[in-house]
Amino acid sequence: MKRQRLTPQEKKAFSYAKDRRNCYGENDKSSRKNIPLSKAKAVRAVRRADKVKLQAAPFSDEVFGERIKPRWRKSPDRALGAMLDYRDAGYPENGSHSDSDRLLEKRRMRKRISRIGKLNKQADSR
Repeated sequence: MKRQRLTPQEKKAFSYAKDRRNCYGENDKSSRKNIPLSKAKAVRAVRRADKVKLQAAPFSDEVFGERIKPRWRKSPDRALGAMLDYRDAGYPENGSHSDSDRLLEKRRMRKRISRIGKLNKQADSR
C-alpha cells in the first residue's frame, strides 16, 4: 500500500495541527529541567508517605494496599496553528502596534524593572 505524497500546503497544515508550542509563560528551555524535576518530586512525595505508613505499622501487609500514585502531569502545549492565530489576532495586519498596545507594554516593562529591583535589594541585604 503506497502512501500518497502531500503537497507543501498540506504538509504545512499538518504541521500547524500536530506541532506544539509551550504556552505556559515560562522559558521554553527551562521545561527540559522542570518537567523531570516535577515528576521526581511527585514520586518522592509518594515514597515519603509510604515511609511514614511503614514506620507506623512496620510488619503490616495492609500498608501497601492503599498506595497512592504520583499526581503530577504536564499540561499539554497548544497547537502551533492556534498559537499563531492567537498571536496574529492581537496586532493589526500592517504589523504596527496601536497606542494602547504601547502603553500596556510600557506598564509591563515598568513592573518587570521594579520587580527586578526589589529582588536585587533583597539579595543585597542577605
